[in-house]
Amino acid sequence: MDGIVIVGGAGVFLALVYVLYRPRRLRFHACPALLTKGEQPFYRILKRAAPGYDICPKVRVADIINCDPVTWKAGGWRVATWHIDFVLIDPRSADIKICIELDDKAQALPKRRARDAFLNNAMRRAGVRLLRIPQRRYTPDQLKAILAQADSNAA
Repeated sequence: MDGIVIVGGAGVFLALVYVLYRPRRLRFHACPALLTKGEQPFYRILKRAAPGYDICPKVRVADIINCDPVTWKAGGWRVATWHIDFVLIDPRSADIKICIELDDKAQALPKRRARDAFLNNAMRRAGVRLLRIPQRRYTPDQLKAILAQADSNAA
């Protein structure tokens, strides 16, 4: 009788462990597009305005800048969860030339302003140029002028 109770108890225990720790079905789905509806027209114009660069959209910030372990623990880890809208790179060397963030209505939110201030400071400290551009429609000539101004300010 004791053997049946032990076997039964072990069976209940194993069933409970299975129910609590069974592999759950992970549900993934494809995103409809890499760029948002606001980023798509900007990207098309940017390609015409910056023909001397390769343009990388949605680059993870931690692939652009990094930090030491102390800074990482103090909040630097956040850069691994963010991305930059567009990164212009040298087509021959892949050197990062300028990062572009499109600023939309979300930049007015307090949480977003704090994120942007942290990102601006981190990019500046790392010596990476970050250009913030209001999200709206531009002509290629307008974007060329903005990029040229950013180049002259960096010199």
